[in-house]
Amino acid sequence: MMFLVEQDHHYVPQVYLRQWCVRGRLLRYRRVGPTSKLVVDQKSPKRIAFQTDLYTLPAGGVANGLSGRQIESTLASTVDQRLKDIVERASSSCGRVSDKTLEKELSWLMQTFSARSPTSIERVEAGVAQFIDGQRATIETLVARANLQSTRDQLRGFQDPRRPKVAALAGIAAVALGDVPSRLDWLDGDVHVLRAVEVQELLRGIGAGEFVTFEDPVVEWESSPGGPVASFALSPAALLVLLPRGRQPTLTDYCEIALRHSLVPLTY
Repeated sequence: MMFLVEQDHHYVPQVYLRQWCVRGRLLRYRRVGPTSKLVVDQKSPKRIAFQTDLYTLPAGGVANGLSGRQIESTLASTVDQRLKDIVERASSSCGRVSDKTLEKELSWLMQTFSARSPTSIERVEAGVAQFIDGQRATIETLVARANLQSTRDQLRGFQDPRRPKVAALAGIAAVALGDVPSRLDWLDGDVHVLRAVEVQELLRGIGAGEFVTFEDPVVEWESSPGGPVASFALSPAALLVLLPRGRQPTLTDYCEIALRHSLVPLTY
């Protein structure tokens, strides 16, 4: 007899969250209940930003040749273990990142954090299910016309109820392994590093003191007229800002981005 053991999968790495710890604890702000009551508590990184079996595949499902357990270990080895090194290397940068290798790694890091989020997984699953449902008649026609058994089996894979979940997790594995280019428009740009010390007074003004993070760490918005912008708190001391290629921000631009980045998690 085989027993399946439930696992807590962290979609925000603990090694990332530990940067904000004081004596091993995080100060967490949440809005809960129908009245959006503000609740403040202290938690260890182990006890937040996780879902049970988030990366577990349906029985018999394989994503990019990986099982659910292997996806979790892949994220740990390719992202979590490399995070400290990436933070240290980026800490020597200020303004636009000119090191192309580092720029690529920082963009990849933001993409991975976004892809592994529960909300992203839900969107991908829903999109795959919607596509399959819309193409159901076409798939059935192609199966009937296929001459080879291998082709029929491949097409029938779209009719497998496990397909949406497998497709979503296959995408995470591919992103983490660096096997796919970005499919997110806001990731096609220049990476800039903004230091907290440069906007210290602004942060103090909103009661932050440092860059803050939250359970979906990447922030996106439409910035007029420059186009899509993304920001990501790499650490309490460094904010990554991704801007359209060639855009030259002023300190005022940086201040606006830092303020908006900090206010998003503080608001919610």
